[in-house]
Amino acid sequence: MSLLSKVTPAATVAASAFAFVITMTSLVAAQEQGPYARFYGGLTSVQGMTFNDATSADLDLDGGTGLTFGGALGYRFGSGFRTELDLAYSEANVDGTFQENVQTFVPCGEISNSPCLDGQVDGDYTSLSALVMAYYDFAMGGRVTPYVGLGIGLIDADLDATTPGALNDAETIDFALLDGSDTELAYRLAAGLAYDAGAFDILLDYSWTRSGRLALAGRGAFTSFAFDRRINAHTFTVGARYTF
Repeated sequence: MSLLSKVTPAATVAASAFAFVITMTSLVAAQEQGPYARFYGGLTSVQGMTFNDATSADLDLDGGTGLTFGGALGYRFGSGFRTELDLAYSEANVDGTFQENVQTFVPCGEISNSPCLDGQVDGDYTSLSALVMAYYDFAMGGRVTPYVGLGIGLIDADLDATTPGALNDAETIDFALLDGSDTELAYRLAAGLAYDAGAFDILLDYSWTRSGRLALAGRGAFTSFAFDRRINAHTFTVGARYTF
């Protein structure tokens, strides 16, 4: 009986597993360790927000797309894990419709506080966020490294929404339905690819950020309401990372 015929399937599996462990260990050991900085920019898409209250008003804001810029300071632990403090600024345009659900006995348009509202909404969304992120890099042995991450922190969101209002003297004003900001807890899920360009890494990144419920005061010509909706933003960025 030859020596090869004495090799059992179990031994083959064990040898393969051992080789896999050795390979993964060497890949992890090859990862850089130490502090780094990254900078990025790209597009952010804010999901629509619908507020419906039969006793006050309906405000439907469609999703909008805008720009985002940010930076982060991080540290690689050499085991595939790294952490970051991520700071970002985002902005987007929003639009939608507004309708008051109250019965009024005073004609609209008499004074600027109660104009006849058009109902077509135009607005702006801006936010500043600060999140602590944790990432895991999947070392593949080449120049491209996939990664996933999650984080938690704070987001300060500002939402302005106006609609045209007409007065009886033919004057038209921009009536502010929402004009305020609120700071809430937020969390983020992220995934991307890092390309080793030598002196630095090029990053392609996607993230989803969700906030707690905003506490914003809304008003119409004859009513007021509490706008308490969450921010959901999808962000696609390109960035660069430099390891010190």
